Amino acid sequence: MKTECAADGPIKTDDLHHLREGDIFVDSESGQKFRVRKTALPQQSIGGPHGVGDPNDRSLRRLEADILIPNRMNEQVQKVECRESLEGWIP
Repeated sequence: MKTECAADGPIKTDDLHHLREGDIFVDSESGQKFRVRKTALPQQSIGGPHGVGDPNDRSLRRLEADILIPNRMNEQVQKVECRESLEGWIP
C-alpha cells in the first residue's frame, strides 16, 4: 500500500508502514503536516482534479493491453482486412 500526500504526491521518507490511515505525519525537511491516506491503487488512478484519475494519463491497464486491444485487433482483421479471403470459406 502507498502513503501519499494529495498535494505533492508520495511523501519522501524511508518507512511509512507503521502509520495508519488518518494519522498525522510531520515532514522533517519542511515541517509540513500531512494526513495519511493509504491506497492500493497507483497515483495516476486516484490523482487528477476530482480524485478519479489523471485525465492526461496515457498508460494502459494490464486488462487493456493483454486482452481488449488484441481482441479488437483480431476483430478488425477478420471483418475488414481479410474479408475477401474469408468470403470463399463461408458458404
